[in-house]
Amino acid sequence: FVVKATDKISDVMNAVNKSAAGVTMTYSSLTGKFTLTANNTGAGNNIALQDSNGGFLSSIFGTTGNSDIGNVTDGQNAVLTVNNVEIVRSSNTVNVDGVTLNLLQATGSDFAPAAVTSQVDSQKIVDTITNFVNAYNSLIDNLNSVVNTQRPKTSDKSYYMPLTDAQKAAMKDTDITNWETAGKTGLLNNDLTIMNIIDNLKNSMLSSVVGPDGQKISLASIGIKSASYFEDPTGKLQIDTVKLTQAIQDNPDGVAALFTQSSSIAKGTAGQQAARFNSQGIGQRFSDIFTGAVNVSATASLCGSLIKIAGSGGTNYLADYNSSLSTQASNIDANIAKIQLKYNNDEDKYYQKFSALETALAKLNQQSSSLLSSLGGSSGS
Repeated sequence: FVVKATDKISDVMNAVNKSAAGVTMTYSSLTGKFTLTANNTGAGNNIALQDSNGGFLSSIFGTTGNSDIGNVTDGQNAVLTVNNVEIVRSSNTVNVDGVTLNLLQATGSDFAPAAVTSQVDSQKIVDTITNFVNAYNSLIDNLNSVVNTQRPKTSDKSYYMPLTDAQKAAMKDTDITNWETAGKTGLLNNDLTIMNIIDNLKNSMLSSVVGPDGQKISLASIGIKSASYFEDPTGKLQIDTVKLTQAIQDNPDGVAALFTQSSSIAKGTAGQQAARFNSQGIGQRFSDIFTGAVNVSATASLCGSLIKIAGSGGTNYLADYNSSLSTQASNIDANIAKIQLKYNNDEDKYYQKFSALETALAKLNQQSSSLLSSLGGSSGS
């Protein structure tokens, strides 16, 4: 740095602190001294000062007996022993198995061990579980709305069917939009596939989980229960925050297992499926349900139940081609083609008959005219 005689000390300090020197310069009005601190801590991160021209640094930091500038304290690593394992870190903030330790001072000369206690951040876990339950309730609401919405009917008590081009030509754009919206409403009323998904989700949430310690734990045991039918017939969940917080503090591993435990049991027989379900946390249960509903594969047997019905929406050609709706549409197109072919053949046949009839009528008229002409001639003679 170049320091001019006209520079203010505050300007010099700002220039040092904003530079790439990697140090922070401070001043204590109590001691009347300046201090330079390395930004990077630990052994080897030492500060060396030298006046290349003049004696600015010497004047503010002083010199030692051997003419070194400033009273320099070399950086040191933090050394601690946890469970008989020595740990060396360049910072006084140390993370050990997810626990953050802030080292405030060294132990005494007797090196007496310091007891460390940790506490679960219950509120953060409560907030996470609450957000999950709210998302579940929203999902159940949406699915129930889908299967409970009935198909509307027109004034003549018939369903809103697709409009023909001729019908659209005689309607306003807003009327067409309203008609088509009504026609798409309630198409999944009482849909068995979606109702089965709803039942599986509810069963997954309300069934207990066998934890790693062999003990069962459930949502009800930690303060989360289904509302009564009279409160909410859709079966959404309610949370007792006080009970949930206490459960997290008393049994954090059990609560974690309830939501996140994975099962190594493969899907197979009915017995394997039951064992897998009982040892799964809610998260993996949901994963199995959604995979069974919306998994997309070129192999038809591996597709989810909804994909088998409706296809993948363009994600996978074979899944779309093999879907039941696609098959139904193909069958309808084939039937329309057959009907059209029969119509064309019948049309040709009737045209031929009409033409033959016209020919026969022309001959009949000709013969009738001839006969009348003959009768008229005989009568005149």
